[in-house]
Amino acid sequence: MFDPTAYENMKVVLEGAVYDLDLSGKIKVTNRKDIIDLASLSRQYELQYTLDVNNGISVLFRIEAKLEQMAAELLNDKPPSQAGVYAFIEFMGSVESFTESHCTMIKEMWGSNREMEEIMIVHSSKPAVRKARLDFHRIITEEMIDDILEMVNHTVKTLSAMR
Repeated sequence: MFDPTAYENMKVVLEGAVYDLDLSGKIKVTNRKDIIDLASLSRQYELQYTLDVNNGISVLFRIEAKLEQMAAELLNDKPPSQAGVYAFIEFMGSVESFTESHCTMIKEMWGSNREMEEIMIVHSSKPAVRKARLDFHRIITEEMIDDILEMVNHTVKTLSAMR
C-alpha cells in the first residue's frame, strides 16, 4: 500500500483549507500549479487566491519539498526534522493597487523579524507589478501541520487589511 509523504499530506491540508475558503465565498482561487521537477527531484504546489478579483491584489501560497526532504522521510538517512516542506507566501498586485504602504502593513502583520523581499517588475508593454515575498527559512514538518492552516488564515486577514 502507498504511504503518502509529508509533502503530500501537507499539500492536501493546504488545498483543503484554501478550497474550503473558496467554497464559502471568502476568497476566490485564481490559479493552481502542481509541479514535479524531474531534474532536481523536487516538488512544488502553489495556490493563488484573492478576496476580490477586481481589487488587483492576490496572494500566492507555495510549499516545496526538495530531494533532501524526500530522502529524509523515505530513506531514513537524515533526521526526521528534515522531512517536510518549505513554505513561501507572496502578495502581488499592480503598483496602482499594491502600494508601498501595503508592504509596510505586511511587515507589521507578519513580524519585522520575518524576511520579506520586495520586487517591482516593470515591463514595456504590461502594467508594472509589485510583489512582497515572505520566506520562513524553516522546514514545516507534519507535527507542525496546523501552522499551514494558521498561515492560510493569516493571508486572508492580511488581504482583508489591505482592502
